Amino acid sequence: MDYHWPGNIRQLEAVIERAVLMCDTDTIMLSDIKGELRSRKTDGTFDIDIPDEGLVFDDLEKELLRKAMAKAGGVAAKAAKLLGMSYKTFWYRWEKLSLENLSPKKEGIP
Repeated sequence: MDYHWPGNIRQLEAVIERAVLMCDTDTIMLSDIKGELRSRKTDGTFDIDIPDEGLVFDDLEKELLRKAMAKAGGVAAKAAKLLGMSYKTFWYRWEKLSLENLSPKKEGIP
């Protein structure tokens, strides 16, 4: 109730859809969507140039996921935190985009 919902109903719909896909139980809890609702300390913008010919969003997302995983030393939980998302969301996106060049590790497992 305290979240601003800058994307209005479309953002709410996307968060609920992801939660339904990612939740392990029949009840969606705040902890299941908390990564989707985090508030930004900045205005959430950064400088990125979009070439005149455009870009492929999946390629951009893949690059962000790969860079976060590399920066986190292959630990998926840390990579997710770097990108401001839950571990479940990060792992879902990683697998959906078929990213396998780094072998992700779970926190605390050698």
